[in-house]
Amino acid sequence: MKDDIEELRVSEEIEDEFVKNVENTLSQMSIEQLRAANLFEFFQKALVLSFDALWEPFIGYTKGYNQPDARTYLQKPFPFFLLKISEKMSMVRHSDIPGGRFFIHKSFCYFNDRYYGRINLYKLVWPTKIDAVEKIRRTYSQLLSL
Repeated sequence: MKDDIEELRVSEEIEDEFVKNVENTLSQMSIEQLRAANLFEFFQKALVLSFDALWEPFIGYTKGYNQPDARTYLQKPFPFFLLKISEKMSMVRHSDIPGGRFFIHKSFCYFNDRYYGRINLYKLVWPTKIDAVEKIRRTYSQLLSL
């Protein structure tokens, strides 16, 4: 990883806002939607979310294009944390098509570019030892076991 990646320090308030938004969205999903969701990239231990063409975040169900009627949008107002990510991604993404899938790891936020591979958006610094990704993964696992 390059050392010149911008660091994004996430305050406890911002982390809570993000985690609660995703958890509330997950709690509104049916068990079938939860099972079908492409929410985690297990090898990278990353949360997977996407932005649509208007840069609104959603949970997708495929690794390819998600049809508009097959998306579960996060609740509005969108967390500040995701607005920062969308702003940065819109500036560095090498595509005429806005939006796309991105990954939130405990240490980095990144997306995969078709031509350039992994592009790190931010180095993430969480306020607690248990990062937001792990908190969301635990909630997701609990909802799947109900």
